[in-house]
Amino acid sequence: MADFLNHPAVQAGVVPFVLALLIGAVLAPTRLLGLAQLAGFLAVVWLAFGFSFAPMTAVRKLVVAAAASGVALIVLEVAAAAGRARIRALVLLLTAAASLWMLSRLIEQRAWSDTLLPAAASALFVTAMVEAMLRASRDPFKGAAAGLSLGLGTGALALLGSSVVLAMGAIGVGAAAGACLLVQMLRRRGTPPGTTISLPAALICAMTVTLVAWQRTLPWYCLLPLLATPFAASLAPARGHPLVRAVTASTLALVPVLLSVGLALAAGRQFP
Repeated sequence: MADFLNHPAVQAGVVPFVLALLIGAVLAPTRLLGLAQLAGFLAVVWLAFGFSFAPMTAVRKLVVAAAASGVALIVLEVAAAAGRARIRALVLLLTAAASLWMLSRLIEQRAWSDTLLPAAASALFVTAMVEAMLRASRDPFKGAAAGLSLGLGTGALALLGSSVVLAMGAIGVGAAAGACLLVQMLRRRGTPPGTTISLPAALICAMTVTLVAWQRTLPWYCLLPLLATPFAASLAPARGHPLVRAVTASTLALVPVLLSVGLALAAGRQFP
């Protein structure tokens, strides 16, 4: 059993998918289904390298930010409609701050004149991804499909950037998003509408590729097509057979992801 759990494919794919499926089955009647994605990601962290936070590296800061996204998810979904817009703006502001906090050591290692614009661009990228996913997740079906494609694509980009640990986390949250999509397909009644089903996936994936780019193992322009992933998923039909909707939304969301991976391959990056 230990050998089975130690296999990277099991840690990054099977475990987060099964765990998210079980938790998602419980949370599906609520607006908190996105917590299943976070659970899948944290399972990968636990199996891959544990919950040690000393020293506080960039990867560990990413894990802390991911955990905080669960709190933001709950607050956004239980808040009264009148105050939700202000809370959402605060969440986006904290998202930008979290991305800069994650990159703080890398920023300190370079001259301010060389880091000011890239740091601002990184914070803007992460914030834009979260906002785009919140919009797409107004339809939980499309939001989960976007999270699935984004997670798998981010995992591929992290592998191309020679970061296996980051790739495992991204693939794990993508697998968990796939489980959320499957839960919705199997339910006779739809999941209550919300905006946060793929908030964890958006934050984790955006911060992951940003970190890989800052480590100079992935060209920055490879990240840009990923911003279209939530929009592409939102183009899928809002009605129809659940299987058709799932395949359509996931396939559309995969188009910008494949473009990002293609740009990385064209830049000479190779899978390990």
